[in-house]
Amino acid sequence: MAEPIELPPSPIDKPVDGLPLSSAPGTFPTEEEITSVLMAVEDPEMHISIIDLGLVYKINREPELGKVTIDMTLTTPACPYGPQLLSFTHSVVSRLPNVKEVKVNPVWTPKWDPHQHASDVGKMMLGLL
Repeated sequence: MAEPIELPPSPIDKPVDGLPLSSAPGTFPTEEEITSVLMAVEDPEMHISIIDLGLVYKINREPELGKVTIDMTLTTPACPYGPQLLSFTHSVVSRLPNVKEVKVNPVWTPKWDPHQHASDVGKMMLGLL
């Protein structure tokens, strides 16, 4: 019998309330603010944020509808934590002020390549720099 996988604490347990939003009250979060909260979502095996890994390809904001759409990939289509990462991404962004709807689209093109997509911090943590 396989041993159960121990999952790390969910980033949705981390408070978003204390996030230093630069927007005035009642305004929609900026792309930078959305990116900032997504830093809390980490790959459970690598312990690197999805932002530093370069897994988030696009953030589309529709302030008039209160909608955020995120195109993101995974390190591999067979990633065992894929559903968890997509769920955490959705949960963290949906907790931002004035966000009424969040859609997270898994995308596979272009294929994720840490040499091209990861930030310098991510590359350093992966031992690529």
